[in-house]
Amino acid sequence: MKARKYKKLIFGIVGYGSIGKVHAKILKELGYKYFIYDPNFIKNKDYLPLKMLNQKCNTMIISSPNDTHLKYLNYFSDKNKHIFIEKPFSHEIKKTNKVIKIYEKNKKIIGVNYNLRTRKCIKFLKHIINKTKKIYWANFVMSSNVLNWRDKYNFKKNYTHKRKGGGIVFDSIHEIDLNTFLFKKINFINSFSKNHNKKYFKKNSYASINLLIDERFLSNIQLDYIGGPDQRKIEILSDIGLIKTDIKKNSLIIFDKRNRKKLYKKFNQDKMIDYKNMIINFINCIKKKKNKVICDPKDAIKNISIAVQANA
Repeated sequence: MKARKYKKLIFGIVGYGSIGKVHAKILKELGYKYFIYDPNFIKNKDYLPLKMLNQKCNTMIISSPNDTHLKYLNYFSDKNKHIFIEKPFSHEIKKTNKVIKIYEKNKKIIGVNYNLRTRKCIKFLKHIINKTKKIYWANFVMSSNVLNWRDKYNFKKNYTHKRKGGGIVFDSIHEIDLNTFLFKKINFINSFSKNHNKKYFKKNSYASINLLIDERFLSNIQLDYIGGPDQRKIEILSDIGLIKTDIKKNSLIIFDKRNRKKLYKKFNQDKMIDYKNMIINFINCIKKKKNKVICDPKDAIKNISIAVQANA
């Protein structure tokens, strides 16, 4: 995705954890000036109090813990800022919808960072799905040993441990969003969840969610923090064959009814490209209001609605 620098933009990054650092690196590569606010970090030349960040910056990236997202959305809602915000956007539908209306009234852009939408295997999968005449079923699997994500990390202080916004459903909401992105009409049917490790999580660490797609077939989402081996995959049985997408390997294979490989595609595995494309798209939408953000607030709200039902 091409990017031409838009000189008027000065970014404020709210929350400087692992994903905040990713956004800072991308902005630096793109040549944009940015400042940082994070209550948990010592100030230096790039760190500013929130009020000063608001004064210096006209565009905000909210990458704070997800249970704080609505607080910062509210804070910037009457301050005429464009907002790029991490998934899952929020956890409260009515309050978030009220905030969205303020941004719309002020003609400000909100982009939600569901970066898997830009992964090439996912974009190619969407292209393949559009060519199918019939889909029989779909399975989405995300399985990862969360305790291996970071060495010597205190997960009791992590957002995954919190009652609000914690647990596998909101943390792995990408799988819900991929259903929103790939298919047209999505309805929640039922779900089952369980906490396999109460020492680290107050909410669920396993979930199975059933969705009805386009009133025609079922899509099952299976999520777990157990892992072994880590995997993130999609399988779809259709009239053109069994479509297998490996999101981690950024690849797609189609098998025919005789289990013969009809098609194989493998793409670049550098996931930084996904994040970069999301930021570039967001900037392009600010420059030209006719452009469409890759994930807008309406789609993000749909994801929250399904996640809330799955967590009930």
